[in-house]
Amino acid sequence: MKYPERLIGIHRSGITPFLHPLPADLDQGEKAYQKQVEVWAQRETAYARLQALRPETLLPALADSPAGLASWIIEKFQRWGDCGSDPDTHFGRDKLVDNLSLHWFALGGAGAVRLYHQAGRDPGMSGRVEVPTAIAMPLRDGITVPAPRRWAERFYNVRQWTIMESGGHFPEWEIPAELTQDIRKFFVSLST
Repeated sequence: MKYPERLIGIHRSGITPFLHPLPADLDQGEKAYQKQVEVWAQRETAYARLQALRPETLLPALADSPAGLASWIIEKFQRWGDCGSDPDTHFGRDKLVDNLSLHWFALGGAGAVRLYHQAGRDPGMSGRVEVPTAIAMPLRDGITVPAPRRWAERFYNVRQWTIMESGGHFPEWEIPAELTQDIRKFFVSLST
C-alpha cells in the first residue's frame, strides 16, 4: 500500500482471516468462513495473544531453554502443517533442527515474539492493496482456507487464485515445486 509503484505484483500463500469490525455486507460464504475463524481463533491464537501482550513472560523460555524454544516452534509445524500431526514425515528432522538452530543461535525467538508485541502496539497501514496479487491457498493451512475468494478481494486486487490440494501453513517447505510453479505462472502473466 505504501509504495505500489515499486511493485509489479505480489504473491501470497494464504490470507489474513481477521478484520475488525466485520463488514455488514458479508455474503453467506464469508459468514460461514468467519464462524470457522471464530472457532479456530479460540483454539489456536493463544500463542499470538501471549506474544503480543506478555512477551517478557515467554522470552526466558525461548532465549534460555533450547527445549522451550523447540516445543514452542515445533508445535506450530505439528498443528499447522500438512503432516498428520507428525512433523518429521513432511518436514524432516534435519530441516526442523536447522530452523530451530537459526532461531537459537541468532536469538531469533526474542525477535519473533517482539514482532507480535510491536504489531499489537502499531498495526500499521490498513486498506485494500491495489497491486496485482496472486493468492495460493494450500488446503491444509488450518484457518486461512477454505477462505472465499470474495474475502480476499476485500484486501487485495486478486488476479490469480489457486487452491492447492496439499500443503499447509508452510508451503515453501511442504510443496515447493507447486508453489514455485504458481509464482512463475503469475509473474509471467504480468509480463505478457
